Amino acid sequence: IEINKSLTAMGDVIEALTNGHMHVPYKNHKLTQVLQDSLGGSAKTLMFLNCSPATSSMEETSNTLRYAQRVKKVVDRRSSNIAATATATAHAAPKRVSTIATGSESGAGAAAAAAASSSSSSKVKVPPAS
Repeated sequence: IEINKSLTAMGDVIEALTNGHMHVPYKNHKLTQVLQDSLGGSAKTLMFLNCSPATSSMEETSNTLRYAQRVKKVVDRRSSNIAATATATAHAAPKRVSTIATGSESGAGAAAAAAASSSSSSKVKVPPAS
């Protein structure tokens, strides 16, 4: 019975994604929460179907194919995360250096930064934040 609840919740998410609803009910089930990035997110998603040629399974196979047809209509928002990550890292680096040099970081890094800043022979030059 739990598998029916999860498939129903995933069907609700697929319905919301294909119809362009503002609210997508990802939080209605654990399965849809886990698959949030895959269902219409930034990941490439594959769905495998199990179809039987037996006439006794015709109704189940038909339902499976209709479900797959609904999934096929979902449009994802794939984008390259590499450029965004590199830009974020480049912007965060001067702040990180400044934090270490001023000793406002806790732990062993702060002790090393404090030792380096108190030493008269070694001074840390921090570029201005842009």
